[in-house]
Amino acid sequence: MEISSLIVTYSGIWWVLFFIFLPIGASSEGNKPSNAASGFFSGKKLLIVSLLAFPISFFIIYIISTSSLDI
Repeated sequence: MEISSLIVTYSGIWWVLFFIFLPIGASSEGNKPSNAASGFFSGKKLLIVSLLAFPISFFIIYIISTSSLDI
């Protein structure tokens, strides 16, 4: 697999996980409208998503590289 394919695979998985983790821990406050959330973004989420994206992307890359299909 080329390096560009590895980067695209990792970044695609990273974005999917980021959007999954984004609403976790969000809470709304009384002064704001009900659809506005506080605590929506944190560096902790970035770290968790980045750490989870590595093994998932390597697993998917391993499955793709060992598959018997010639695509």
